[in-house]
Amino acid sequence: MFLLVNMKVILILLATIVFVNGQQKMMKIFGKVLDVDLDEVTKTLEPVSNIKCVDDCFQTKWCILVFMNSEGKCFNFDFNSTKKLTVVETKREEGLMVAFKTRFLLDQCPAYDDMDLVVTVGRDPIPWIKNGNEYTFKKCDDYHKMFKRENGVVVCMYAYTPGNDMAIAVKDLEKAKKKCQSNNHQLTGLQSEEEVQWLFGWCNLIRSNKTFGMWINARRQEEYSGLNDTHFNITDGYTTLDQEFYRKFADLSGISDEGIPEDCLMVSKASPGFLMHDVPCENNEYGKVYTTAKLNFSIFHPSGQQKMMKIFGKVLGADLNDGVSKPNDVCVEDCFQKSDCILVFMNSEEQCLPFDFNSTEQLTVVETAKTDELFVAFKTQFLLNQCPAYESMDLSITVGEESIPWIKNGNEYTFKKCVGDWKMFKREKNVTVCMQTFEIKTTNFEAAKQVCEEKGPYKLAGLQTEEELNWVYDRQDPSSDERFYGFWIGAKRQAAFSGKDEPYFDFPDGYTDLNEDLYENHCYCSGNQNSTPEDCLIVCEAHNGQQKMMKIFGKVLDANLNDGVSKPNAVCVEDCFQKSDCILTQFLLSQCPAYESMDLSIRVGRESIPWIKNGNEYTFKKCVGDWKKMKREDNVTFCIQTFEIESINYKEAQTRCEGQQKMMKIFGKVLDANLDDGVSKPNAVCVEECFQKSDCILVFMNSEEQCLSFVFNSTEKLTVVETAKTDNLFVAFKTQFLLNQCPAYESIELSITVGGESIPWIKNGNEYTFKKCVGEWKMFKRVDNVTVCMQTFEIGATSLEEAQTVCEGMGPYKLTGVQTEAELKWILGRLSKSWDEYYEGFWIDAKRQTAYSGQNDTHFDITDEYTQLDQSFYRKFGFLSGRGNPTSIIEDCLIVCRTYEIYTHGHIINDVPCTLCENGPGVVCGYQLV
Repeated sequence: MFLLVNMKVILILLATIVFVNGQQKMMKIFGKVLDVDLDEVTKTLEPVSNIKCVDDCFQTKWCILVFMNSEGKCFNFDFNSTKKLTVVETKREEGLMVAFKTRFLLDQCPAYDDMDLVVTVGRDPIPWIKNGNEYTFKKCDDYHKMFKRENGVVVCMYAYTPGNDMAIAVKDLEKAKKKCQSNNHQLTGLQSEEEVQWLFGWCNLIRSNKTFGMWINARRQEEYSGLNDTHFNITDGYTTLDQEFYRKFADLSGISDEGIPEDCLMVSKASPGFLMHDVPCENNEYGKVYTTAKLNFSIFHPSGQQKMMKIFGKVLGADLNDGVSKPNDVCVEDCFQKSDCILVFMNSEEQCLPFDFNSTEQLTVVETAKTDELFVAFKTQFLLNQCPAYESMDLSITVGEESIPWIKNGNEYTFKKCVGDWKMFKREKNVTVCMQTFEIKTTNFEAAKQVCEEKGPYKLAGLQTEEELNWVYDRQDPSSDERFYGFWIGAKRQAAFSGKDEPYFDFPDGYTDLNEDLYENHCYCSGNQNSTPEDCLIVCEAHNGQQKMMKIFGKVLDANLNDGVSKPNAVCVEDCFQKSDCILTQFLLSQCPAYESMDLSIRVGRESIPWIKNGNEYTFKKCVGDWKKMKREDNVTFCIQTFEIESINYKEAQTRCEGQQKMMKIFGKVLDANLDDGVSKPNAVCVEECFQKSDCILVFMNSEEQCLSFVFNSTEKLTVVETAKTDNLFVAFKTQFLLNQCPAYESIELSITVGGESIPWIKNGNEYTFKKCVGEWKMFKRVDNVTVCMQTFEIGATSLEEAQTVCEGMGPYKLTGVQTEAELKWILGRLSKSWDEYYEGFWIDAKRQTAYSGQNDTHFDITDEYTQLDQSFYRKFGFLSGRGNPTSIIEDCLIVCRTYEIYTHGHIINDVPCTLCENGPGVVCGYQLV
């Protein structure tokens, strides 16, 4: 019983995960809103009951609070127009009441003193702050982003940008401060990762191709000027210095390569992995060289991201005169951009010497004093948000699939790798070995050793790990069918065990230790053959036996000897033995097993397939063609193969594998089709030709061999009706079933798959109906069983009305509304590359209702007659304001485009003016498929 009770509790917890933040409720207290005269604000309003007053607020999305009295006066407060409110508790006899819209768990009604009230109407949840008998609510305006800091401070931020006019860009810190003060704000400091990531998102979305960054309030303290240090003064009055924060996210140097102090901070596309860098505080033209490096997200390197780490140092044995003249920042950036550059060595005279992975086998870097004016920048890898302390850095080089560490010893870094394309293997006891295979004609062990030693300071290598063995084995020529031919390795059986089947070997290379398990498990070792010791090893295509021919009295079922050739039996057998792809079997050299105990297997190439004996029958099965056989631990054997197709989604790829195109023939006719418009052709040929043509979807035929085919691109609607056999009319559909499937006629679900489109035939009684969009228009199925066809067009419409006229002028089409995420993302993918990257896009059918004009609201009128308004959809994907900033022009119409918040909030719909708007160079037209 105890167990059952606990299980029930667990299920309840799982069920309430979806509502973990609670449900909207109204909480009513005796109270009033400070500085609001209820009689004055309600003098033009009709009295309503308290219940209706509260319920109206609950039902109205943007209402957050109502102020009422016992005489039926009611006034509600709207989230968008309210920045600050203070509610004070009152006594019952005053007859004043306030109802807050807030959120609790479904089954919760907390004690009044324990309530934490939060406004959750807008994008950011905002708490009511309770102090004694007062509740205070404050929020940022529509254009500012709210951040809550750990010390209880709430900060509102907005990024002011010069757009594409870089001539008006602010180039020093004090002017940036004055720019903010002119708007009654402060140039802000930053204190959290959330804040810097948000601001970095703005920098990453600026349209200008020129260098761009955002000033923040931070200036290095005077005694640390010009140093790589995180002692900053922040003067906004609410940001406290967190040195660890700046060490983590800021790429700091303290001084430019030109010797100019860099004591101020900008958020920008800094060196990879950083989101800020230090720049000159005045006449900041130098900051540009710090922001040109692209931020490469770690899609391919989830363990970290490529970065350049710069230290005071030099490369031992390297001469900077062998390099080129290049500014330090350009030298570093060039190395970062080149995939095979691993390090650059520089000095203050702008000499630059890069080192390439493929041509570098060993490097030693030594730290130097700052006064030496020598620098080394390593390419290495950290997590995106990571800047580890210098002492704890583990540097590694990752080029291609190789990851090689820098070994730090005191003030030296050493890097070693194998020569050229030799393969590196790391063994236990910290031994690293480099290997390469060579094809030679060597007939004995000593000659093989000599070949390696003549190629350089190399040895005939022994093998110590399975990884090494598999690598050498895979270096064999896969097209060769010669067996027992392979690579000599540096292993010779110890003298005490010579000629014996024992895995005890000596390794003359000086770095390989004996791994008995490796040789016992993988060596086909006999020790001797015909009394000749076999004490040396090669890696080769070795088997448990040797190819032989076994002859029995028998026949191959379903085979006709008349299809063969005339040849003596002995020659027939020998020819098969000599041909690598003729099926043989194998036994040990010394073995001729009893017939009853024979285990026969076929070995062709590297594949070994058994004959299965059942009574007096032998059966052999293998994968079709060049499909690959795989065997799982549960003894299940299956075949796999890869194919290159133009598949756009998982479902289509699954269909390609699971089903196969087939023709299904019924007695039927195509309504409104005339067979006289077809051609004369035998039914079988008619069906086969449709099957072979990728765009043919159906053929209509009769017993007089008239044939009428229908192709996908030119067919928008078809209706097929079943007929009687005596009518001698036939229809053959192209459809798809599993390879081994022929379903019952009644349960067949027919669909047409051409290109990326899969469209069902709808069966109703004895009729099949097929509908698709005209030409290349895109079909979307909505949840209310409405199917819509859409197409985008690039035009120069500057108003909603003009966009509507364009669509209506093309045919029976409308400027379409959008109702699903799939539709929205398809439209986004159609944006022209010639348009501005942000805020230029396609007009869609939506205009804010008159009562909500100019407000941040999602009450839209949609006139296409098939799109239903889904306000939550527009709240989720819309970057809405109601008015332009800073023009305050009313923006009541919508376009689909990339906004500056596409990556931070997924916003890809923007509200724009309905007239005189240059942001809509395209339209989305549509119609309902009926």
